[in-house]
Amino acid sequence: MTVACGYTHLDLDVPQHSMIVDDLPREKSPSLSDPVSACREALETPHGMERISDLVKKGSKVTIAINNHFGPSAIVAPLVLDELKRAGVSDTDITFMSAAGAWPKLTREQFLMSGPPPCPLLPPDIVDRFWPPGTVYPRGIRSHDAADPKELVFLGYTNLGDFVECNRVVAESDLLIYIGWGAWPLGLWGGYGGAGVVIGLGSARSIGSHHSWGVVGHPNSSHGDPRNHFYRRHKEAIMQHIEDKTGKQVFYVDGTPNLYGQWAAFHAGHWKAIQELEWAISDKEKIATIPHQADVVIKGGPMVGSYDLVRNPIASMAEATAQLKCYVGQKPPLREGGVIIHLTPVDGTIEPRRISDREVIDLYRKAGYNSEELTKYEDDFYTRPEYLHKYMHGHAFHPIHPFYLFYAYVQYALDHASKIISVGAGDPAAASEVGYRPARNFEEAWRMAEQIVGKDPNVLVLPGTGKRVMKVVLNVGS
Repeated sequence: MTVACGYTHLDLDVPQHSMIVDDLPREKSPSLSDPVSACREALETPHGMERISDLVKKGSKVTIAINNHFGPSAIVAPLVLDELKRAGVSDTDITFMSAAGAWPKLTREQFLMSGPPPCPLLPPDIVDRFWPPGTVYPRGIRSHDAADPKELVFLGYTNLGDFVECNRVVAESDLLIYIGWGAWPLGLWGGYGGAGVVIGLGSARSIGSHHSWGVVGHPNSSHGDPRNHFYRRHKEAIMQHIEDKTGKQVFYVDGTPNLYGQWAAFHAGHWKAIQELEWAISDKEKIATIPHQADVVIKGGPMVGSYDLVRNPIASMAEATAQLKCYVGQKPPLREGGVIIHLTPVDGTIEPRRISDREVIDLYRKAGYNSEELTKYEDDFYTRPEYLHKYMHGHAFHPIHPFYLFYAYVQYALDHASKIISVGAGDPAAASEVGYRPARNFEEAWRMAEQIVGKDPNVLVLPGTGKRVMKVVLNVGS
C-alpha cells in the first residue's frame, strides 16, 4: 500500500482486510463545463435575496469581501462589478477587502497571486483598477484587521454568549457581498461551509469566543455533520445576530469545489437559503462509507498542511487529526482508545509568519498537555504589543491563532487515541513536543500499536491528503 509522507510516498505492508478511503471517489465527480456562465446565472437568480443590481443604486457604498486565499473570487469579482455597474455604483464607492480573520494581511503581490487550485484570488486588471487603497473607506483594496479597534464595531452578545465584534464595513456598507466557497472538502469547522463574515471579518476576540476550548473542543463539535454541529450553532447564531443588529443582510456568492480541483456549482443569496443546496452537492461526493470503527488508523499526508508545512508540529498534528473528526453518523472512525500511525516529516520548523507557535507549544507542555489549562494564557496573546505589531504591520498570523489549533485538533487526538505514533519525523524530539510517540519506521510503529490493540486489529488506511469525510456504518456487535 502506497501512503503519502511529505514530498515522498512510502510502501507499507498493511493487513489485507484494511479499510482504505481514497481521496477521490470512484464515481465521476460533478464539475462545471463553464464556471463563468454558471456563476453569472447564480447572480441573476439568487436565493432568499434580490439581485445585487436591485439592492443598490448610484451612491451606494459597497464592500466586496473575499475569503482570504481561498474561494472563487477571480471568477466572481468581475461579474459582481458588472452587477454594480448595472445599478450605477461607482468604483469610488466600492471597497475590496481580504476577509482573513486571524490570518495574515495580504500584500499587493499576494492579491495578484493564485491560491491552491481552483482558487486564484483577483484578476490583475481588478487589482490595478482598485489599488492602492484609499485613506478612508470606501475605496480600493485592503485587508481586514482583527486587532485594530478603529476598524471594529462591537455588536453585543448572542443568546449563546458569543462576543460579537466585526469589521465596521459590516455595519457601514449599504451592501456587503461576501465571496467564499460553499462546502469545504473537510468538515471540521462546523461541517461543510466556508469562513463567512463571522470568521473572515470578525475581531480576534470575537473569533476566539467561538474558536474557544469550550466550543471547538466540545464533544459535539468533533464530527463533520453541519446539521447538528455544536460549533456551527454558534457560528449561525453570530451571523444571525450581526444581521439583526445591523438591520442588513449579507449577500453571499459561494463556489462549491469538487475533489478534483474543479468547480461543481455556484450559489448566491442569503446564507440560510443556499447552505442546504451546497451541502447536498458535497454529500454526494465527499462521504465515504466504512463498515465499522477502526482500532488503528494509518494516516498519510502531503508536506503542505492546512496551516503550515507539516514540519511544524502543530500543523502536523492538525493533519493527523482533522479527517478523524470529520465524520457523519453516530461514532467516529477511530474507536476511543485506538491508535493513530501518522506518516509525517515533522521536524520542528515553523514558518516566520507563525510568530507565536513556538511559545504556545512550550506553554502547552507547561500546561501538562491540557487545553483547559492553556486557556489561562490567552489574554496575554491578545494584547502582547510586539506580537500585535507583527500581525498588524508585518503580515503575520494573529498571535492567538495557534490556540485554536490546540483546542480543535491536538487535544482531540491526545484525548481520543491511546497513542499517536509518528513515522518519518525529521526530528523525533519536535514530534514529541505535541504528544507524538516517534517510531523509527513503520514496522516499529506497528509493533507499538499491537501492544495496545492486540493482534489482527481493524485497520483504516487514509493514504493521501484527506479530502473526504467518513460515515461509519456499524455492524451488529462492532
